Amino acid sequence: HMQFKADESKHVISGPLMVADMPIYRNNPTHGEHFVMFDKDMINAIVLRFFKDGNTSKVNLMHNDNIQPSDIFMFESFLIDSKRGINTPDGFEKLPDGSWFGSYKVENISVWDKFIKTGQFKGFSVEGFFGYEKTKTKEQVEMDEIIKELENLVNA
Repeated sequence: HMQFKADESKHVISGPLMVADMPIYRNNPTHGEHFVMFDKDMINAIVLRFFKDGNTSKVNLMHNDNIQPSDIFMFESFLIDSKRGINTPDGFEKLPDGSWFGSYKVENISVWDKFIKTGQFKGFSVEGFFGYEKTKTKEQVEMDEIIKELENLVNA
């Protein structure tokens, strides 16, 4: 899970929602163990869809659709874009361009006390509409990493 910050006085949680080009481990019955990765174009499309579909208040806890507390909503969202001067906020590890950062207001006190204060909440997970067409095996991801390292050496 990715790092996030909780502001106790404001009841706000902030952090990266999706990091561009970061392999994310997945394990499910259909595909077994594998990694998924989203590039900046895919993340951009996801963010546009997220807002178009009005998902700023659709929040569930621990991947459980039956726990959808009211009083938790997104109020801040941006794509990291150094060319436009939109950089990773202070106090966070530098994120690659195309990454999605956001903040949620948690007005639901029981959720704050039960999940955020106790440390049960570890970070954000953006769900839905991803499909698996861009899924890569662990080997493909490792090979891509090796190729990327080689390219960096060549272009250095």
